[in-house]
Amino acid sequence: MTKEDIKETTEEVEVKEEDVPEVVDWESVAKRARADYENLKRESDQKIIEIGSYATIRTIESLLDAFDNLRSAVSTAPDNGDCKSWIEGISHINRQLETALKDLGVERINPLGKQFNPDLHEAMSRQADEKAKTDDILEVLQEGYILNDRAIRPAKVVLAE
Repeated sequence: MTKEDIKETTEEVEVKEEDVPEVVDWESVAKRARADYENLKRESDQKIIEIGSYATIRTIESLLDAFDNLRSAVSTAPDNGDCKSWIEGISHINRQLETALKDLGVERINPLGKQFNPDLHEAMSRQADEKAKTDDILEVLQEGYILNDRAIRPAKVVLAE
């Protein structure tokens, strides 16, 4: 092929815009893929934390009734010499369980005399009381518990009318 043939051939070829391949900015594609990966990783890590937190809460919830019953048994135990060592052992178990719950971040809610908060308290009834303001907590029927500033079991309370 001669120079003239090439010149003639190129003149005959008409280039249309849709025939030219699009130039891909691979750096932008890589950055976008990296950002998508980071977002997915962050979401996955958050889901894992939520699942772990849910499992912890469910485990704690299942222990709270037993813990309350144990505390009640210790506080109402007879004070005679026959059962003294047994009562001391049960009291020690109670303290261990209380320490374990505190180590997990569980805090007891005892709202006696405070204003009702629907996020932390469950109203069981109302009573007339001239000295208290409306929605003051007059009596705690069952203590509540919070974990990470979230009620895992609201305190059951009696409110002032």
